[in-house]
Amino acid sequence: MTEIKLTKETDVMLVLMYKEYLNKRNSGSSIRSSRHFGGCTDIQSRVCPNASIEKIDFACQELIRNSLVDGLNGDGVFQTGFLTDDAIIYMESRFSNNLDNVLQFLSKAAGLLVSFI
Repeated sequence: MTEIKLTKETDVMLVLMYKEYLNKRNSGSSIRSSRHFGGCTDIQSRVCPNASIEKIDFACQELIRNSLVDGLNGDGVFQTGFLTDDAIIYMESRFSNNLDNVLQFLSKAAGLLVSFI
């Protein structure tokens, strides 16, 4: 895997998406359904309610360019997608597949979270 470079806001959204993925897995959801996030409006309602659709779409496009999300665009916006294997591997190595580590990161990134949650 090549070095991943993300803007801070996109990085926070990826961590929030990974947190949601871990919550789904811990609740017994399948890997396939846990990785799926729908489109911008779904991500907004489930992952980052205070973020604008424009901000979520921009972050999703950045994640697609970095092969961390795969999905479809339509009507000029991200319509549906899922975390890729590369995203899961990157996040597992970054946070040791541990929800507490994810929450610790998010508490340190509180300033950026204001616009996402």
